Amino acid sequence: MSNDLIAKTCALKNEDAKSDNVLMGSLKNLIAFDEVSEDDKKVAAEAGITLYTYDQLIAKGKEEE
Repeated sequence: MSNDLIAKTCALKNEDAKSDNVLMGSLKNLIAFDEVSEDDKKVAAEAGITLYTYDQLIAKGKEEE
């Protein structure tokens, strides 16, 4: 996901949680291709989303080889 969509996606999840027909309730993780700002991390945490960078996932995969 590009970083400009992180806050928008989190806002959509928060709005969705207030509706009668919850569609984004299962969204738990987002993967960003670039480094993530502290503001984006905070917004994601408030929405109940864990935010990972692509580099974090690559490093984790190499650790488990």
